[in-house]
Amino acid sequence: MANRYKDLLAQHAALEKQIEEARNKERGDAINTIRQLMQDYEITTADLTVKKRKARSPVTQKYKDPNSDKTWSGMGKPPAWIAGKDRQAFLIA
Repeated sequence: MANRYKDLLAQHAALEKQIEEARNKERGDAINTIRQLMQDYEITTADLTVKKRKARSPVTQKYKDPNSDKTWSGMGKPPAWIAGKDRQAFLIA
């Protein structure tokens, strides 16, 4: 019984070694293929990185509450202080 356990452990170690060797070989092959494709299509590492988006410029505020000096851009849900009222009265000049 103990011999069987030791045999299985030895097989396990041998399999792990084979797995690692196969992985390293295939990984190397994959890297070579990628390099060749990058060379063929003139792809640089910069082409592979995600480009940062430009930050959006702040939205200008169009309306102002005369009582609290709160502002609203006119986008999205209207705040309570302007909802249902004539917006012309709240326009920022």
